Amino acid sequence: MKLVDFTHLKTVGETYWQHFSWGVYAVVTFVYMIILSTIHGIFPFLIPNYPDRVMIRFLEKFRSRRVRTGQADRLPESE
Repeated sequence: MKLVDFTHLKTVGETYWQHFSWGVYAVVTFVYMIILSTIHGIFPFLIPNYPDRVMIRFLEKFRSRRVRTGQADRLPESE
């Protein structure tokens, strides 16, 4: 695994802004999940199953993006 790869954007076929947008989307989703999970952890009767639905939706987009960018072939999830 490379820590620095100046050809990464070309490899995944994205512009800087497309890649940056995905990164921001991921960060916002994880911060949202921290908030949701904390609320649900303290008050289990509030927002039942909602954190699961948010994470499932994120994972569906994540897997779809991995296929679209070719990362699913280059680095399978099982590794």
